Amino acid sequence: MTLAHLNDTEARGEMSPRVPLLMAIRGKFALALRETMSYSDAEVSAVTAAMDKYRGGEEGEAGSALVVVGLSAARAAKEVRIRDDMIRVAHRAGASICQLADVSGLGRKTVAAIVSSNAGSQE
Repeated sequence: MTLAHLNDTEARGEMSPRVPLLMAIRGKFALALRETMSYSDAEVSAVTAAMDKYRGGEEGEAGSALVVVGLSAARAAKEVRIRDDMIRVAHRAGASICQLADVSGLGRKTVAAIVSSNAGSQE
């Protein structure tokens, strides 16, 4: 759907400075998908639903940007969960709070809170 909005924007000639960048990203993304990945109808439907959710009824460039922000935020949240799980694993394996804070870029109190939380632990 976002790709369709970019196509529509391009066809109407409403080119803000950000549209060419979004179109270049779109092109690279579409090429990568065609070359290396295949998806089931269920996966495509789930992504389409997520894109519609993030767009929130906005059209054109604003809608496209909202989709990118929403998908990026979802990916960032997943990366944080993975990082936190690995902090717990490293601590159980003997890494100190100080070492974990240094390599993660987080404060010691934050690392200590992550280590002491039970989220994601498999014990």
